[in-house]
Amino acid sequence: MESKTAQFIGEAILANPNYPIQKLKFKGVNLEETGLYRLLEAVNANKHITKLHVGVVSDFGLRTLAELLSLNKSLLNLEFQENPHKRWTAGAKLAFSQMLKKHTELQSVKVKSVQVENEDDSNAEFKHEIEFYTKKKLAEHKQHKKYEHRHHDCEPESMFEGMLKHLEKKKLKKMPIRKFFNNTFGTILNDALFALKKK
Repeated sequence: MESKTAQFIGEAILANPNYPIQKLKFKGVNLEETGLYRLLEAVNANKHITKLHVGVVSDFGLRTLAELLSLNKSLLNLEFQENPHKRWTAGAKLAFSQMLKKHTELQSVKVKSVQVENEDDSNAEFKHEIEFYTKKKLAEHKQHKKYEHRHHDCEPESMFEGMLKHLEKKKLKKMPIRKFFNNTFGTILNDALFALKKK
């Protein structure tokens, strides 16, 4: 039943990939192989979805996440938990780590693994790798945002808007226009006029 629900939701999103849905949550739900596959196809098709909890994931499900999310460039936050009956193998964990390293834009991945009494956490290294790659992606995203912001501030339209804001400040209202231009442009205008006169 849970798998069928995921299939129906996935098909509905695929039929309307521009629907402005941002988050899907299936915490504690086992979507099974077919449901998970269809849901991930839908998430790849809808660029608005940035947060996803895919519920309980088997070893095959972890491999499916690695395969399908390598195509995704819009999902930023992912959560899932290990299936206690179909635990993750080293191969599936490696595939997921490689996907994080080389593809996706995921900046946050929260993983809940199975804890067995008197057994070391076999997923500790896996979680460490996830944290390393997601932190790296987050830092890259912040750097890109800073670059975009600086680039925007250097555009003539943005610079003009900034200048107008300064003009609107009370302390500049009574400032003589010549003084304002001298403070803003230095001697650029005078030099330009002098050069034109010489020609």
